[in-house]
Amino acid sequence: MDRVVILGCGGSGKTFLAHHLAHLLGLPLTHLDSIYYYADWNPLPQNEFAQQQRDLVARPRWLIEGNYAGTRLIAIGRLHHGRGRLLARKVHNLVGGSTECGPERSRVRMFGMSAAYAGLVVWDVDGTLIPADLRWLRRAVARTYGLSEELIVFPKARVHGYTDQSIVVETAVASGVSSDVAEEGVSRFPEVLARVMFEGEQELARDQPAYPGAFDSIASLHEHGFVQTVLTGNLRVAAEVKLRVSGLDRHLDLDIGAFGDDARDRFELPAVVAERFAARYGTMLDACRTVVIGDAPNDIACARHAGFYVIAVAHRMPRNELEQHSPDAALDRLDTNMVVSAVTSLTGGIKTP
Repeated sequence: MDRVVILGCGGSGKTFLAHHLAHLLGLPLTHLDSIYYYADWNPLPQNEFAQQQRDLVARPRWLIEGNYAGTRLIAIGRLHHGRGRLLARKVHNLVGGSTECGPERSRVRMFGMSAAYAGLVVWDVDGTLIPADLRWLRRAVARTYGLSEELIVFPKARVHGYTDQSIVVETAVASGVSSDVAEEGVSRFPEVLARVMFEGEQELARDQPAYPGAFDSIASLHEHGFVQTVLTGNLRVAAEVKLRVSGLDRHLDLDIGAFGDDARDRFELPAVVAERFAARYGTMLDACRTVVIGDAPNDIACARHAGFYVIAVAHRMPRNELEQHSPDAALDRLDTNMVVSAVTSLTGGIKTP
């Protein structure tokens, strides 16, 4: 084989299979994610993305791995030139999953769950469920490194949508701390942040209430049979305090969530959710029925990287700017009916009988 296209949902084993086949067949390997995203995981415009794929498949030999529906025919259309092969069901056979996405897969009964589940909704926290506020990080960073709060300088472009661990290090360095000392402080930071959050609960309740519609959207999705959790750059202790104080934790299964202390790179967190979901419910997470709801371009990029659907809420960024990052849906606010409609339309979710 000179040309191979591997398709499949996130978590189906595409990348694993691609590496092995590329080595076995001696084919140059391209992951479409590496083309689609450039600096800080910003997506290419669709026409540029398509042209790069056309240039790629014009070569005599290649192996392409990725699942971008809007451009997949570019590579598939070249398979009849020479020796080409499309691998989609093969991924299914190797890893025990399915490459099909959409409503036809919505009625799946899970081990450990008493009723059919409609899908998984993965919420971002700051900027999505509650307003973002850097005061907690500012206080904790200042105490961790023995600085005055007035001297704390946050990096301009790497805060919203990033993990606390990465923000802490970069903030410390931007505030005049050496790189070595900044790294050493990471181990102290969780305990310091926990004290800051517990001390500030009343202030948090007063100044950072949940966005309108957040509570009702979570409750309604629960009624429709969706399992819900969070994927957030917050350390778990901070996320738990924020969600408890804002009254949003009742229907969120935080034990399958992913937090800033699970990985410094946010793009590693979807795998944490998948692993914990499988351990708790006894079945592999179906990426085709998983929806991330976030508010930042990095939330969108992270979901895309994992093969999840993503809904962006324009709480901090104009909707037209969010739409430039190609979410599956964009909402002006957390209107309960619009949230539920968007989630169910993407997943084919059904109400629990």
